[in-house]
Formats: sequence, C-alpha cells, structure tokens
Amino acid sequence: MIPKKEFDLEVSLSSCRDTSTYMFQVDGCRSLARNSCGVLKSATTHTLLAYALLSCLMGIDKRAAMRVFIQTGEIRRQIDPAGYNRRLKIKIRLSDQDLLGILEAGYNDTTRIHANRTNKNLFMALVTEMRRFDLTFSLVPKANLQGLHNWSTVVIPSFSSQDMVMPLAVSQLT
Repeated sequence: MIPKKEFDLEVSLSSCRDTSTYMFQVDGCRSLARNSCGVLKSATTHTLLAYALLSCLMGIDKRAAMRVFIQTGEIRRQIDPAGYNRRLKIKIRLSDQDLLGILEAGYNDTTRIHANRTNKNLFMALVTEMRRFDLTFSLVPKANLQGLHNWSTVVIPSFSSQDMVMPLAVSQLT
C-alpha cells in the first residue's frame, strides 16, 4: 500500500533580482512534475516570486488535478468518480519571509490587500488563483533552493550584451 502523503504537490519558488529571473519546481505527481524559469525585466524580488507562483498555479487545471487523484488511487475509492471534486493540497516552499507573510495574509484574508512590493494587478490575480487550492506555505533556507537556481542559470545564462535575444520562459519536464 502506498503511504498517504500530506500534500498532493510541492512547489518550490526562487528568484534572482540580479538576472531578473524567476523559477519554480513542481514535485509530487509524475504528470505535473516540472522545472520552469523565465525572465521579467526590471521587476522586484516579490514580483518575480509572485509571477512564478502565478505561472505555476495557472498551469494546474481541473484535468491536471484529476490526474493527481488517479495516480494516487484516491479516485477509485469514490462513489461518484466523475463528479469527484476537492481542492489540491499544495505546499509552497520559498525563502523570502516577507513575501511568505504577505501570501498567507492574501490567501486567508478576503477583505484587504496587505502592503507589498508586488504589482497590484498581479497580486490580485495571484490571490484569485491561490484560492482555487488548499495551500500551505513553508519557509526554507535559500540553500535548499540552490539546485533550482543553478538549473535556471544554465538554462537562461546571464548575457553581458542586453541586445541578445533571450527566451522569455523555459520549462522542463522532470
């Protein structure tokens, strides 16, 4: 018997303001596992991390959630498998303590937007996406996310010439 996991998916977020890159990693389900990174010029660290989380969550639709339930065998135990609907439990791991508090407040509080260094429209879209899931936030040391950061620097190297065309986003299935 497969041991029951506490979370359906784990998402690790990281960013680098110097190179204007954001990156995220999704673990927990073979069909959704991936690394992804991209470039947002002249963005704050909070904006980079918020965009990474928004990109990740927008990539998880109802069909993807069903694949998670099928893989774990949870769907087979239901009386009405076609109508089964529950929120995916996702653990969000990041190393920015300020943004962690802002995201938790935005996820839990419906009446007010807490001051942050993220674009307001981006933050509102992120809060809307976050409420589709059952999220838990976790603060991790930056060293735990170093592998993800190293992967992104190989995929999107920092060019000395700003005239060179760079990819906007790169994704890799793991």
